[in-house]
Amino acid sequence: MCVILICPPQVRPSVETLRLCQERNPHGGGIAWRNGDSVEWFKSNEVAVIERVARQLAGEIVIHFRRASIGGVHDELRHPFPVSHDPSLSRSGVAKKVLFQHGRAGRRRSINRPVKVIPSPKAG
Repeated sequence: MCVILICPPQVRPSVETLRLCQERNPHGGGIAWRNGDSVEWFKSNEVAVIERVARQLAGEIVIHFRRASIGGVHDELRHPFPVSHDPSLSRSGVAKKVLFQHGRAGRRRSINRPVKVIPSPKAG
């Protein structure tokens, strides 16, 4: 399975932490951050590159390291993926939303289907 690090604006993982994540999940990494109303992402197999990008960013970031299951070990399968009807497997990009995944998802059709949100009961 994979590891996903969600880092608040003032928190960045040490290079040692990133190396441990990669040792356990050695099949590629990625990082994403907000830029206005969009999300930018970058993927790399190099911990030093991901760490350098993380240190340059001011806001919340998400970092992912993959352990291959379905699909094998391929750079195109590093996360994140843009959420769209025609998702890109690019090394970098910009999208309205991105997906980090821990485990396996069903068919793509089910991922793009709208999700019904059930409101929580009011306290009282």
